[in-house]
Amino acid sequence: MTGSLLGGALLAGLGEAPGAYAVIFAVSSALRLLVALLLFRLPAVRVTVRPVLTRTLAVRPGVGAIERPILASLPRRSTAKGKPVES
Repeated sequence: MTGSLLGGALLAGLGEAPGAYAVIFAVSSALRLLVALLLFRLPAVRVTVRPVLTRTLAVRPGVGAIERPILASLPRRSTAKGKPVES
């Protein structure tokens, strides 16, 4: 939203000439490239993917399958000390 407001303000300041649109495009492209380069500085996040079993409750032509997770198939959460969390 901030980008669109800044682009609108820049367009209002430069006028609606074709060159103004080119300037906005160039500024927008440069800022997007800067953000992409800054993302490489963030540390990598490791995520463990665990499958969750589901039970099919119904299959409907317009909606597809309606499924619910089988809670017993979910891995137990543990604390930092490795002990299971009591619910």
